[in-house]
Amino acid sequence: MDKYFRLLELLRKAGKVAISLSGGKDSGLVAKAAIDAGIKAVAITISSPLFSRRED
Repeated sequence: MDKYFRLLELLRKAGKVAISLSGGKDSGLVAKAAIDAGIKAVAITISSPLFSRRED
């Protein structure tokens, strides 16, 4: 949990963040941490022919 609290501290220091949300565990954790930190955050995801619409 110490690492999570350190992440919250870093996010609070930043004040606001943009999160590249891939739908995976890591980006989901960062998005949740931003909510827990009580900061302004936006999660960004893109849809493009360059990226597969499904996982193999």
